[in-house]
Amino acid sequence: MSEEPWLDEHFHVDDNFELLDGEKRAAARSRLSRSYAAALARTGNSELVQLATKLRSCVPGSRCGSGACPQCGVAQKRACIRGVVKRFEGRPTALLTVVPSDPALQPAKLRELVIEAHKTALTKFLQVAGLASLELIGALDLSWNTYGGADTSRFWAPHWHSIIPDEALEEIRNRLCSFYPATLLVPEPVDIKPITITPPKAYSYTFKSVFDARHQYIYGDGSREKAVFEKINVGHPKFTTLALNLDRIGLKERVLELG
Repeated sequence: MSEEPWLDEHFHVDDNFELLDGEKRAAARSRLSRSYAAALARTGNSELVQLATKLRSCVPGSRCGSGACPQCGVAQKRACIRGVVKRFEGRPTALLTVVPSDPALQPAKLRELVIEAHKTALTKFLQVAGLASLELIGALDLSWNTYGGADTSRFWAPHWHSIIPDEALEEIRNRLCSFYPATLLVPEPVDIKPITITPPKAYSYTFKSVFDARHQYIYGDGSREKAVFEKINVGHPKFTTLALNLDRIGLKERVLELG
């Protein structure tokens, strides 16, 4: 996988790829980027104004490479999908999602997130669990989680979506669950699903370019209502925080390839 695929215009041209359901075309991504820039500039905050300038500079032949850029994010996602297809060609695959349940990896303020710490933690647990040779391509996803009822915690929940071979999935699940224990707020820290239909959609989870705010009500007996999701777009209270930190974190820094 190229270190900076967003600089390759091949990954920005829609005709080179099968578009996913609901995926914005290039012109719409450009408009979205301008919308992001306008919202950031209106804040008057110097860091956000600088980010707005960076997003406005993203044009064919001169890509900005910002982690907050809708255009460069899609290019990185497409490169990840291509990497998965090349790596696992002709082999059955599965989607592995790991949500760290350790509060130390759930920052209340996104600026406190150190992505290398998350990469190191996942790699270490795989090694200790005897899965050091597991083939994996994935990336760190983010959601803003809030709760009501028996627990009123609010925090950013960094988590991993990765593609792995469809081999010994229950063994992998059991080994990882010993290092990622279930908690009240993270009842299912490890999830593995074989990919049997719509592989492109599943593979797109290796690099998310749209992020959610997640709210859930928990009753006193531990039961819970179905979680409610909302996209973190312009106008959402966490939009500027997310954009600034996606830019800080970067694009290739979110990607993890092992094995």
